[in-house]
Amino acid sequence: MGSADNGTLIINPVVYPKIQYDPDRDFRPVGMYAGINLLLCVPNNSPIKTAAEYLDKARGAPEPILHASPGIGTPLHLAMERLARDANAHLKHVAYKGMAPALNDVLAGIVDSIVIDYTTANSQIKDGKIRAIAVFSEKRLTVLPDVPTMAEQGVPGFRLGLGTR
Repeated sequence: MGSADNGTLIINPVVYPKIQYDPDRDFRPVGMYAGINLLLCVPNNSPIKTAAEYLDKARGAPEPILHASPGIGTPLHLAMERLARDANAHLKHVAYKGMAPALNDVLAGIVDSIVIDYTTANSQIKDGKIRAIAVFSEKRLTVLPDVPTMAEQGVPGFRLGLGTR
């Protein structure tokens, strides 16, 4: 028995043509044991206060808004690609080798934004280093009741999460 995430079972077989396993043949699901809530965050000193402002800027600015991710093809990168498509927003992906360097550059103001899971972002939010401007879930999170969903901020029906329903 083992565990696998969306990357292993869904993304990797599409991205890597010579993958050494077949997720349909080689794995049998037993059940889901965890879900991850995604947040769109900006540095705390950013003038952007809401996802609606973020998207308005991304639609009207001559230069795209930069968003960091822990790497090309990761679920977090693909979440922002979907947001850009669904919201008709001009976003530019900045890929890093892991979450730590991506988050560091957001904290330093080098990159405008990041999509990040709540568990990783929690201490940075509490310490006032980053500001969550949207959740990607269907409903607001009980731990962040003042942070609206993307659907509430102008992207109807938008919801994403890793293993969430």
